[in-house]
Amino acid sequence: MSVASASDVWAVGSQGSQTLTEHWNGGAWSIVASPNPLPTTKGNNFLTGVSVLSSTDVWAVGSTLDFTLGELEQTVTLHWDGAVWSVVSSPNKGTGSNLLQSVDSPGAGVVFAAGTLRQGFAGTNRTLVMQTTQG
Repeated sequence: MSVASASDVWAVGSQGSQTLTEHWNGGAWSIVASPNPLPTTKGNNFLTGVSVLSSTDVWAVGSTLDFTLGELEQTVTLHWDGAVWSVVSSPNKGTGSNLLQSVDSPGAGVVFAAGTLRQGFAGTNRTLVMQTTQG
């Protein structure tokens, strides 16, 4: 969950195999439609972190879990522009699973996301950090 003000709060997660984004407007929570980068017939989409920079600049991160690729996880990055969520391309390192768990910004249009990557199926988890200046 991330809070910009008492009337601008975002929470993210998943519902079934789809991404879930909810917004608090100071009086009630509402579900806001968000894209699913992976067709739900192939696997799951989920969000694990969100950061509100302003009412027109919100970032959410997570991953997809693709059943057709041996349950390979790939990064997911979404951006809210004040009207709609859109998928923002985010890289995946190596041939193993990549998962983003949190996102935040120090300001000045820079956004960082952090999570884990695993090289191969039985590899060791390692720290994954990504940066963009699209914020």
